[in-house]
Amino acid sequence: MESLTNWRLLMTGHNDAARNMAVDEAVLRTYVQGVAPPTLRIYGWQSPSLSIGYFQDPVRELDLAECKKRSIGFVRRITAGGIVFHAEELTYSIVCSHQHFKCNRSIENSFKRICSFIIRAYQALGLEAGFAVDQTEVIKNLGRKTAFCFSGREKYDILINSRKIGGNAQRRFHNTIFQHGSIPLRGEMGFTASLLRERPGHLEQRVTTLAEALDRPVEFDEFAAELIKSFKQTSCPELSEGDLSGQENDLAEYLNREKYSRPEWNIFRSRSGKTDEDCFKKTVLA
Repeated sequence: MESLTNWRLLMTGHNDAARNMAVDEAVLRTYVQGVAPPTLRIYGWQSPSLSIGYFQDPVRELDLAECKKRSIGFVRRITAGGIVFHAEELTYSIVCSHQHFKCNRSIENSFKRICSFIIRAYQALGLEAGFAVDQTEVIKNLGRKTAFCFSGREKYDILINSRKIGGNAQRRFHNTIFQHGSIPLRGEMGFTASLLRERPGHLEQRVTTLAEALDRPVEFDEFAAELIKSFKQTSCPELSEGDLSGQENDLAEYLNREKYSRPEWNIFRSRSGKTDEDCFKKTVLA
């Protein structure tokens, strides 16, 4: 029986967009195959990049001319949701089973349980963070869909001072939960809006970053340490740092080259009607 207490921590540094998504999927796939432990991964982005949701069409949602002008690339995620701009941020991903967080098969239930370690990390820094569903002044605006992740609000989005911070997305594979999320350390949301075809208004009043909320700069390593501490306190005391296995690294390199670096996935998947499995059947056998 799989241990519910022994987790692996992966600190994979700052990589380009395609590599980041490839590593996330490689860890997920090896876990599904039963050869990887439950894993918390923490990582950053080598250069400013966009990630688009699984179902989004970048031609319709992004101002591609502006992205090219500003040298901002993009990559498609395996999770749904809206566009996320990744720059000065910390990103995490989690791969585990339902049993690890004692959650049922409800997406909402698992979001609430998993994201509690992020809220605890914010609170440890002195911030009043909570779920949107628990804040009466914003509850009437929940569920509004937007192309830009940070401008929408769902029940278990995390808010600080009624403003959304970061975003989280989840996907299920049988009994496996895959979740990743973006935590902006600092940045200018107005810049992100300039990369979109439909530019959301009033972002400054709706979203925040960690530096803005704390009124001081926060470095990647500082918040990573706080997040790891919180994860151990809320979810798993036995969290041990490890490395990608050879199988995971080989699979990540293959995914990087054959999937996440290719327009067939990043641009045309949403127009072809193919699923990620259709784009990627060879990898299952690799």
